[in-house]
Amino acid sequence: MHTCRRVQKHSSLRRLALAISFLLSPVLFQLAFAPVAAAQITTAQVSGIVMDSQGLSVPSARIVLRQQSTGQTFQAITNESGAYVASSLPVGAYSLTVEHLGFKQYTRGGIVLTANQVARIDIRLEVGSVSETIEVTTKLTPVNTSTGTLDTMIDDRRLVDLPLNGRNVLGLVSLSPGVTRAALADGPSFSQQRINVNGNRSYATNMLLDGATMYYAHRGMGLIQPPPDAVQEIKVITSGVNAEFGRGSAVISTVTRSGTNEFHGSLWNYFRNDVFDARSFFSTAVPKLRYNQFGGTLGGPIRHNKAFFFVSYQGLESRSDSVRSSAFPPTTDERRGDFFRTRGTPPRDPLTGMPFPNGIIPSSRLDPVAQKLAEKFPLPNRADGTYVAQISVPTSDWMVLGRVDYDFTPSDRTSFRYFIDNPATDIPFPAGSTVDGYASS
Repeated sequence: MHTCRRVQKHSSLRRLALAISFLLSPVLFQLAFAPVAAAQITTAQVSGIVMDSQGLSVPSARIVLRQQSTGQTFQAITNESGAYVASSLPVGAYSLTVEHLGFKQYTRGGIVLTANQVARIDIRLEVGSVSETIEVTTKLTPVNTSTGTLDTMIDDRRLVDLPLNGRNVLGLVSLSPGVTRAALADGPSFSQQRINVNGNRSYATNMLLDGATMYYAHRGMGLIQPPPDAVQEIKVITSGVNAEFGRGSAVISTVTRSGTNEFHGSLWNYFRNDVFDARSFFSTAVPKLRYNQFGGTLGGPIRHNKAFFFVSYQGLESRSDSVRSSAFPPTTDERRGDFFRTRGTPPRDPLTGMPFPNGIIPSSRLDPVAQKLAEKFPLPNRADGTYVAQISVPTSDWMVLGRVDYDFTPSDRTSFRYFIDNPATDIPFPAGSTVDGYASS
């Protein structure tokens, strides 16, 4: 069977990369060969049989698949049984053309391929001249009949149009059947995207970005993904995960956008402000909130039908107040050992087991270390002896994604991607603390 495969490297390039890999560190070795391992995960495949009007196979028919947005073409030739395979196809919309001497030209549009899809397209040719054309407009069936996987596809329209708190694309995963929980990080975080599928633990969910691992290996939770405007699609595989994914009982695979033959871009700014908020029960005033999430994308051709670029930037500036109200710090009298006015059981002498007279601990019995620690606590600021703190929590973040796709030859396609996320936040109440500044991070 003759096949069409978009390989990542020429044989000569592979030999060169293999030689260089022995001189590189293990990390660079993995980076060098990561695109090869990811090719099957981020691309699609089209196969089928070409027959004549009587159902007989048509060998040596020429198949041409053309991606509509980039103009890239992918070719295949049918074997003696009329079968063909075109693999490693980038995601997107395609048109298909079939030519063979003695038959009318066959064209079909509206073929939309998604990542890891195996599409079956059987073709019937009619006797006639190649100058004559038969145009077919039938859409592909959405039912996957080639593999045993159960999956849900979240396309770019849903990513952009559906509301997302914090613009975290993983929030849409909860719409997929089988996803039992999607606990996402509220603000910048590198290891708090917990997604459970079919009752399994969160570390059983494998998260990928363009075929590369995007999970925190220590805890098995997912890392942050690019913003919605930079994502082409997300595929959620809930059952029947193939070995090519490496690990996990479920897979969430994100594919980034690529440039096209036309320039496209977008700008956004999402904001919130305390002017529109109401005061909470415990606050003396409306907590401060200045929330701005802004950015843009730009993609287009470097060289038509051959080289493309895509870049995105997203920034986050949040200035808000956090309120804590459940602390009962010691009063001024209690710090001196005077518990005469304190409600409840008076303190007891650990040596005799009897209460101290009038609830007063002698100053000679006070530990100087404990007194120094007590000075670190603030005094109560409410009549009931509680301490209510309203402290600023500044948060900043920026993330950049860059992608370049280049076709050296019709059978040699290279993609380069770079993604960085740089969050920073000040947490005055870490680990559930109700006293600010005691163990801030």
